[in-house]
Amino acid sequence: MNRIKLMTVLLTVAACCAACNSSNEELVPLNEVDITQDSSEQSAEEDASGRQSGEIHSGLTADTGTQTENKTEITASPAPAAEICVHVCGAVQHPGVYTVPETTRVYEVMEAAGGLTETAAADYLNQAASLTDGQRVYVPTMDEVSKNQIPAEMAADIPVSSSSDRVVPESTGSMVNINTATAEQLKELPGVGDSRAQSIIAYREARGGFKSKEEIMQVEGIKEGMYSKMKDLIQVQ
Repeated sequence: MNRIKLMTVLLTVAACCAACNSSNEELVPLNEVDITQDSSEQSAEEDASGRQSGEIHSGLTADTGTQTENKTEITASPAPAAEICVHVCGAVQHPGVYTVPETTRVYEVMEAAGGLTETAAADYLNQAASLTDGQRVYVPTMDEVSKNQIPAEMAADIPVSSSSDRVVPESTGSMVNINTATAEQLKELPGVGDSRAQSIIAYREARGGFKSKEEIMQVEGIKEGMYSKMKDLIQVQ
């Protein structure tokens, strides 16, 4: 009986040993596992990702370059020159209103009007004078200048030359006292006609005479331009 039990135990142990040996043959040591394939696959995936990223980056660079090449250079255009309107009349070939650059001089606008006529008093004008918007340039004739018959409404608009500012009235040859002068004597002053002579007389009578030469600019129609042409020809006594 004991022998039978012993044999049974031995057979059981032998069977267990056989089973263990079989299991050990199926296990593969970790250091013998082939991981080359996994690494290669991972490297291939990384390379593919890198190539894709490079292609995207390259595409962006190309697009950027194209956009740079297609940029249109915008240059600010110069502002147009300012213009003014000037009325040219008197002894010119084609009187009228002319639109000219604001830097235009008197001689240039006279050329635009066709030039002076044969009877124009060219030396009476300051042809180098500058112009302003809305200005009227009246070109007198030589006869008007010699007889001091420039229309009163035009006289203040004439850019007079320095040589013409100091012309002494021919008929008197002396200074005109604006407190005592008659209408005829006053009319000898540049730009003074019948109506303006009467305005001067009416002003001095209403105020008891002029206190200074400059006060004549208070008379209607006599402004600084006209006064500058008569100031050396008048006096107050």
